[in-house]
Amino acid sequence: MRKGGGETEVGLAGPEDAAEIVRLVRALAAFERADPTEVRLDENALLREGFGAAPRFQVLLARQRGRAVGFLLFYEVFSTWTARPSLHVEDFFLEPEVRGRGLGRRMLAELARIGLARDARRIDLNVLEWNPARAFYERLGFAPRRDWIGYRAGPAEMAALAATAEG
Repeated sequence: MRKGGGETEVGLAGPEDAAEIVRLVRALAAFERADPTEVRLDENALLREGFGAAPRFQVLLARQRGRAVGFLLFYEVFSTWTARPSLHVEDFFLEPEVRGRGLGRRMLAELARIGLARDARRIDLNVLEWNPARAFYERLGFAPRRDWIGYRAGPAEMAALAATAEG
């Protein structure tokens, strides 16, 4: 982990951090005005999917005086246009008491450092329309995508679509 001011560290999480990551994901759900009990992530799923034989994601963890106070879950995707990887931020959350002190910037700077080391060409993330963090991202140079509209197919839509496959 990289140390910073105020005895805060930022670095990649390990399997030993699973319980803290799950706790922070539930806090994120509450912040996003969702029911934290709807979060299906548990320590076993996190260990299997993030720290197993074929990890699907990585997590940057921020600790202040040894206590986890924020996380950034990301994964690598491939861009056919740039023929290089990109990093996608799935979730990013800081506990309210540590916001506004530069920790979010440090976490995204660490992600940018990781991306550059992997020859990534961009970092993508999505932000809820009402989230005041949008201004924070824009101050860091992230720009809203006005030319792309997000679409999603959930489990029912995927099942219906898969049922139409010939094979």
